[in-house]
Amino acid sequence: NRRSDVLMRLENGSPFLQRFPFGSGQVLVLASPLDPQYTSFPQHALFVPVMLKMALSGSSEIDPPVVIGQGAGFSSGDTLLPGEQVYHLVRPSDGFDILPEFRQNESGGTVYVHDQVRQAGTYQLQVNKQLLRPVSFNYDRKESDLRPTEIDEVVRGLQVPADVVDSQSPDLTHAITRAQDGIQLWKYCILLALLFLAIEVALIRLIRT
Repeated sequence: NRRSDVLMRLENGSPFLQRFPFGSGQVLVLASPLDPQYTSFPQHALFVPVMLKMALSGSSEIDPPVVIGQGAGFSSGDTLLPGEQVYHLVRPSDGFDILPEFRQNESGGTVYVHDQVRQAGTYQLQVNKQLLRPVSFNYDRKESDLRPTEIDEVVRGLQVPADVVDSQSPDLTHAITRAQDGIQLWKYCILLALLFLAIEVALIRLIRT
C-alpha cells in the first residue's frame, strides 16, 4: 500500500509492522497475531520498546495548551459544520461562552479566540451544546515574575497580624517551635515560686532568731 509506512520487515523482506494514516491519527498493523503459535515476536527484545513506541506515537496528535495572548489557534478536529452552525468556546464553571473565529484550511479547520480568553483553564469547544473537544489555555511563562518577594512586602500584603518565619534565619527551629507552642512561661513561674519560697524560709528563720 502506497499510503503505508513499513516500520519493520521480515527476513524475506515482507512488511511485518506497518503504519497507516487514519483521519487525524494513525493505525499500526502487524502482519500476524501475537499468539506464540504464529510468531515469537512477544519474546523478542524489541517487543516492549515497540509496544511503548506504538502507545506514544499518537501523542503528537494532541494539541498542546494554547498560550493566552499569542494569537495562536487550535485545531477544530474533523468536524465540518453544516449550514449556519457555529462553534462555541465554553467554560461551564462560570457560564463563559464566546463565538471564536474559524478558518477552513487543507488540514481541516483552525479556531482562533484572539483576546477573548484571558483566564487559564480548560474550555470546551461545542456545537449546538455538544462537546467536540476540550481545549486548555495557559498563561505565557514570559509574563511570570520569578523574583522572590521580600519578607516586609509579604507582611504588608497579608493585611492581617502575622508572623513570617525567615528560612535563612539560624534560629529557624526555635522560631517554628515558638510559633506553634507560643512563649512558654512555666519555667519562669517555677523559678519565681522557688525564689519566693527561699525568701519565705529566710524570713521565718530571721524572725525565730
